[in-house]
Amino acid sequence: MQVFMEMFDRSNTPSQSHTLEVAGDVQATSKLQKGRSGWASVLGFCGHCPLTHRWLETHLDKTQFVWARLTLLLLFFLDITGRNIGQIIFCNNPLSGLVIFVGMLIASPDLGAAALLSSTISIIVALATKHPREGLTCGGAGFNAVLFGVVMKAIVLNSSEETNSFSVVVVTWITISIGAAVTVILTNGLGSLLGSATPAVPCLSLPFNMVAVVATLTLTFINELPQGHGDEQSGVNFTSVPSNHSDEEIATDDEIDYGLLLQGSLLGLGQITAINDLACSALVVLAMMLFSPLLALSAFSGSLIATFFASLLSPSLMEYGYNGLMGYNAVLTASAIMFFLVPGWKSVIITFMSVGATLLAQIAFIWAFSDISLPYFSLPFLVVSLGVLGSRGPPRPTVLTFPEHHIAQWKESAVSLSAPKASLSLVSLSQQSLHSSTLTESRWRRTPSL
Repeated sequence: MQVFMEMFDRSNTPSQSHTLEVAGDVQATSKLQKGRSGWASVLGFCGHCPLTHRWLETHLDKTQFVWARLTLLLLFFLDITGRNIGQIIFCNNPLSGLVIFVGMLIASPDLGAAALLSSTISIIVALATKHPREGLTCGGAGFNAVLFGVVMKAIVLNSSEETNSFSVVVVTWITISIGAAVTVILTNGLGSLLGSATPAVPCLSLPFNMVAVVATLTLTFINELPQGHGDEQSGVNFTSVPSNHSDEEIATDDEIDYGLLLQGSLLGLGQITAINDLACSALVVLAMMLFSPLLALSAFSGSLIATFFASLLSPSLMEYGYNGLMGYNAVLTASAIMFFLVPGWKSVIITFMSVGATLLAQIAFIWAFSDISLPYFSLPFLVVSLGVLGSRGPPRPTVLTFPEHHIAQWKESAVSLSAPKASLSLVSLSQQSLHSSTLTESRWRRTPSL
């Protein structure tokens, strides 16, 4: 607790390596940083929810009573926990995280417990390893840990009754605890490594995928889990939740049930958190809309496109489409591009192309990983998104908040940065969200026009 209090006793000013430097007019810079609040102005709770963070920090600085400070620190802890969960789908908003957490509880109370445990461990490890404060408070340090916890619980403890012996349960929860801690360390290291690239590249869910693959193989060996971890689809399923449809409902040969495909497109959003449940998927959409309606639209469109095209490519992929498995990687790809690039006609074209590439990559991973009975997690999303975000050319936001605000920033900067030799250095982590918390000391030069 003392470490946590010392953490938030520090000055609100970011460290030197995380400051925003602008070559040019200081007054124009101040206007650019402020921008227009847009969607975040709705009661102060939408967008990146600046109200809670600002209120907590302000009162922590003014409050001297021990019990009052402890109460505020508890609220700060809950705010970070909510952002950790929300950042799974690029939502730097504690209320979005709360909505997703409710969806987890509806699907399974154990999933909620896994999310809370992983998030708590990530916060403790981040404090112990002196993770950048800005990355911690926006959820960037802990979202990989939360994702690891819920996925490990889903693919192992939800697999089959014969694997849910006491020893398997104990070993799995210990693995979740250790893996959550390791993801924080990897997030810090990979963030520094990829953030030093030009242009800077976020590490996204790379730490989660690295730890999840190792943990799954280790648990399979130690617990002697059945091949495919109890999954009828030989381990290629992201979750071990049974199919929602009876044999009579599933189309065969060239018959396609477009109603089930539409339902599967919605399930694709829930499959990000390893949950095959319509109620949870609907809550994920609600959580994304609370953060950014534009991001929610992009995510669902990605799932819709990937799910329908997969079923048209091959009848063997229809069952994957009906259960949302062909959509969740496309959701992540579409969301990442919409978040890290300025929304516009260029980013829309890039999104469509990237979703198609993600679909093809996922089909390749299905074929490759089915023989070794290993889930491919979100590797197709990583392969495509890291390549796209590492390329030069597409316009990027100056400070990462949420898509609607990125458009406002870009329009204002088009005027304020029209003078010659004006350039920006994007490294202000205090205003970045989850995956953006890894962008440190990077210079993004751009032209002032879309």
